[in-house]
Amino acid sequence: MLPGKTYTFHIAYSVGAQPGEMQLVFEPTFNSDKAAFVGQA
Repeated sequence: MLPGKTYTFHIAYSVGAQPGEMQLVFEPTFNSDKAAFVGQA
């Protein structure tokens, strides 16, 4: 992707009926800082 450009996509996850925690970790480029999101699933 060219510098200064953005990319957006939509994704859905399916989880079981039991309450729990969901953790998503994103790494925009190889060996870069990661962004972690934690919430109820």
